[in-house]
Amino acid sequence: MKAKYPCFFGFILALSFTLFSCSHSLGFGVVLWSLPEEGLSDGDIVPVFIRSNINQVYVIGIPNSDKKIEVPLWQISAPEKRAQAIETAKKYKAYKNIYARVKLDGLPVRYEATNLGRQVYRLKEGEIVKVLFAGEGAPVNGLEGDWLRVLMQDGSVGWCFSYNLSLFDETDDNYVEEEKKDDRFETFAKKTWYPQSYQTMIQNGRINLDEMKVDYGFSINTETKIASLRLKNITKSFPFEDVEKKEDDLYQLTATPLLVRILSENQIQVTLVGDFGKQEIYAFSTVSSPIRDIIDAEKKRRSFLLQTIINQGPSFSSSNYGLLQFLDEGSFVWTGYSLLSPSLIPSGVGSRGKVSMDYFISNDLSFYYDGVLSFRFDSDQKEIVFLYKLEETGLRMEFVPENLIRNGLISSQSQNPIILFFLK
Repeated sequence: MKAKYPCFFGFILALSFTLFSCSHSLGFGVVLWSLPEEGLSDGDIVPVFIRSNINQVYVIGIPNSDKKIEVPLWQISAPEKRAQAIETAKKYKAYKNIYARVKLDGLPVRYEATNLGRQVYRLKEGEIVKVLFAGEGAPVNGLEGDWLRVLMQDGSVGWCFSYNLSLFDETDDNYVEEEKKDDRFETFAKKTWYPQSYQTMIQNGRINLDEMKVDYGFSINTETKIASLRLKNITKSFPFEDVEKKEDDLYQLTATPLLVRILSENQIQVTLVGDFGKQEIYAFSTVSSPIRDIIDAEKKRRSFLLQTIINQGPSFSSSNYGLLQFLDEGSFVWTGYSLLSPSLIPSGVGSRGKVSMDYFISNDLSFYYDGVLSFRFDSDQKEIVFLYKLEETGLRMEFVPENLIRNGLISSQSQNPIILFFLK
């Protein structure tokens, strides 16, 4: 009975995934995907001690050492006797150290070596697969190439025609440089990325000039190795050492707190990891037209609307609300407004100021009003906002309480509206 105790305790320790002292192993497996950090290449034969179906790992030994490590089941062939493992390794010998980079997005991996075989996996452009061995299979539409048995990084296996695979030897120094470069990341880094809100503004036709700036955005210079994040509340540069691919679409700028996820050809997500792991996530996208042109067009639109008011006035008068004059360059003079003070216009602010069109109205309100006017008196920068409508006989304005302005948009009216009318 005493002889059984060490293995019994070894079993208990195996369940808790600590390594035990029993010398007994399940057999020997062949490394299918290299473990360079452990000095193991594909094709190497290693002892296998434990298999965990719960965590889907093997515990293997490192040859010529006492070290034992956990590896995913798919990374090692099924354990067998040493002699059998040697024969298995011979099967993979022709493609030892040979991997492949996928050249075509959506490239199918099939159950059988034929173009009509059932698909078991679809590869992404730039994805890396391990080539296990070559097989016999039906030609593919006259294309040059071979049917290769390939292993994916999630453990899937299948047959893939080599025409759209770029094979390389992982021990080749030229490959190391090529992998670091990563074509997809290089393409992304060349683009100009603006806050995602720009795309929303453009689609809605509501350009917020306070939020849209030419220099806001995210950029990466792969030559100087500097990433720049420029937004309303943050302007910072991040020197980085390299670009590390964490997942198919996720990249770490090493020596910085930045992670970049490529969501699509025209959208990315930048995560800034702060103290204690706190994350700030920013969304960016490309824009089809130059931002400066979009800003200039919006300025011209607003200028045109103000000029239209000036052309129909420029003076508008009311027996109750005074004389309102619109001047060039967005200035105004408003006198005789005592009935509006201090309820709408603060006392003692004078008569001069600036008028602008910073807000937008919903489609529903556009049936009744032309737009929004914001008045700021020179001695009081608090804005007073009105919906406005140019009519044949003058100018109609309706006061907009601050709580009705949301994200630069006015979509509803006050239940008790204050309406002013001025004759031209």
